[in-house]
Amino acid sequence: MTAGEARDTVRRLLDDHYGSRGEPSGTEVADALLVTSELVTNANRHGGGLTAFSAHVVHGELMLQITDRSPLSPHVLETERGTPGGFGWALASRLCRTLYVRPLPHGGGKTIVACLPL
Repeated sequence: MTAGEARDTVRRLLDDHYGSRGEPSGTEVADALLVTSELVTNANRHGGGLTAFSAHVVHGELMLQITDRSPLSPHVLETERGTPGGFGWALASRLCRTLYVRPLPHGGGKTIVACLPL
């Protein structure tokens, strides 16, 4: 799955969730789509490839689960000013209410769990 496909999944989920409740704020949707894109891109670029993706609304929050092949935890990259990239994990940390790494057994990768308020 690409970051664009994951964003489309989240957009449809939010459209369905808010269908009878009115429109979400533009900020909520933008934050959800940005975090989705960053975490899926990181899994594909740095985590050995995305192996699973899910998105659900749970208790008024968007819960994302992104699984990749790498057992290494994400971290904030120290980059020089003006150097592109290295901000995805820091950005997700700032926008999510909850963000944590759940290692898979036997070093078989990890799942990132991210929850954003709706």
